[in-house]
Amino acid sequence: MELFGRFLLQTKEVEETKSFGCRFRGASQDTDLEEMFEQFTTIIKRRFQEFNEKDSGWTLQQLLHVDVRVNKINPLKASSYIPLPKEIEAKKAVLNIQNTDQKCFVWSVLAAFHPIHWTQNANRVQNYQPFEQELDVRGIDFPISLKQISKFEQLNNIPINVYGLEKAYKHDRNIVEAVGPLYFTRSHKVDRHVHLLLISDDSGNNHYCLIRNMSRLISNQLSGKQHSKFLCDGGLVYFSSDVKLKNHQKYDCGHVIVETPSDNLKKNKYGENIPENILKFTNLERKLKVSFVVYADFETILEPIQTEQNELDSEISYTVKTHQHVPYSFAYYIKCDFDNSQSIFKTFRGPDAHKVFIDWLETDCKSIYNRYMKNIVSMPPLSSVQEAVFYQVTHCHICERPFNIEDERVRDHCHLTGNYRGAAHSVCNLNFKVPNFIPVFFHNISNFDSHLFIKELAVEEEQLDVIPQNKERYISFTKHVMVDDDVTQQEQEKRQQRVFLKLRFLDSFRFMAASLDKLSQNLTSQQCREVRKFFPNEEEFKVIRMKGVFPYSYVDSFSKLDDTKLPPIDGFYNELRKEAIKQGDYERALNVWNLFKCQTLGEYIFKIRRTIIN
Repeated sequence: MELFGRFLLQTKEVEETKSFGCRFRGASQDTDLEEMFEQFTTIIKRRFQEFNEKDSGWTLQQLLHVDVRVNKINPLKASSYIPLPKEIEAKKAVLNIQNTDQKCFVWSVLAAFHPIHWTQNANRVQNYQPFEQELDVRGIDFPISLKQISKFEQLNNIPINVYGLEKAYKHDRNIVEAVGPLYFTRSHKVDRHVHLLLISDDSGNNHYCLIRNMSRLISNQLSGKQHSKFLCDGGLVYFSSDVKLKNHQKYDCGHVIVETPSDNLKKNKYGENIPENILKFTNLERKLKVSFVVYADFETILEPIQTEQNELDSEISYTVKTHQHVPYSFAYYIKCDFDNSQSIFKTFRGPDAHKVFIDWLETDCKSIYNRYMKNIVSMPPLSSVQEAVFYQVTHCHICERPFNIEDERVRDHCHLTGNYRGAAHSVCNLNFKVPNFIPVFFHNISNFDSHLFIKELAVEEEQLDVIPQNKERYISFTKHVMVDDDVTQQEQEKRQQRVFLKLRFLDSFRFMAASLDKLSQNLTSQQCREVRKFFPNEEEFKVIRMKGVFPYSYVDSFSKLDDTKLPPIDGFYNELRKEAIKQGDYERALNVWNLFKCQTLGEYIFKIRRTIIN
């Protein structure tokens, strides 16, 4: 699907038609087309938005139309003679050799290199039997299956493409069309391709024929016209003239050919011979869970901006800045994977919240390193049962490959707790290291939260790595925090060795593209273990599990946070979305205020935030 629009570049007074599309997706009878359309729409909206954010200067003038393209993919299905369908035979494009053996593939290939005129009984197998020894068919079974064609190509250095036939209903009648390819050669040669047609009968018998004139066979079904089509054998594209085809073959053909992985064996980094067309997970160090994860969130004051209302040009799009987001509060939860008692929840409210956030987070980062990561916890001696199992197991618990006689078997253990994990190859154990980063998750950090504090990260001397989406948005960014500054004695010289731990800021929305409210509705009460820790009372837990209600537009100064009562329902009106909250939502907010005995609006917001972080 592709959306077209007319755009204007005002600086140069240039108009152009631009489009935003998405790739083809496979669909079958059980495909939910409405869901597929929604996915296409989401992709197009995102690409349109990304285009607008690149400061290109183009402005949308008019939406023109949407193109929806449908490509039909046909899975195609060899032995003795089978007659061609009459409409295919009438095109005089396919040579059907009348063999009685199972070598129709061989005779068709030989016919391509020893052509005989139609009038000289070109379909008789006797014409090609004298040349049979030209082809090497060692190790090939007859009739030749599609899987054996690649072997035939290697033995004879002859590229083969195989097509099929399919019934269709067009122009108020049933017709037969060529479809495919069923088999597409990987060879880049463009001067020696052989095109074969695979046909079948009602009994399931198959038969190879030689396509002598591809243009004559397919031109009518490609464009509905009888004009010749010049097909490139290497890239399966066609042209209207021989000159264009030759130019393509000379300059472009090698770049447009579609290659798929073969079943040729290739050694991976563990020395295993794996077929190229089989993907296998090899980054085994990624199997080790990170020991600490941070979940964070900011709250901001919508501080009004004094702007001059100059006369605006209604013909030009513009933006009027009315408020600025000033961070006044943050909260984050450090989740410890191996010891939940070490998990920490922190919150702050006050001026310079963004600066305090960076300071606290880096301090905690250094504390985590020095307490848990700096020194390896030794593994206690194994029990007699563990020791027996260590020698009995046949596979490495990390890579899951078997132990060979020459492999060095070691006892793998957690460097943070000392717990024994299992028997492993020595090389696997050496690479199975504690990750040197701590992920910090915000929901929608790419669009909002990152703008609040990234400048504070950038002004410090440590390295900052950024994966940008555009000049204003970031997919991810990583801060290198120096956690140790040892001076070591090495080779009779004192050397300073700096150790860094990375804070990797990630957007949870990119993993779960929905609002936190919708995501929380997918969880059962039993799954909200972290929230339950902070709200053990059943009544408090039930209330806090519901969607929190915030008076975003009302809080436009720090003084509002000291209000001793909840704003009236009008105070919850959202100026940005131009919508008010429902009476039921406001009553739930009052219930939270009274249940938790909140003294100020800031305290109310603090209670709600715990559910967002946890």
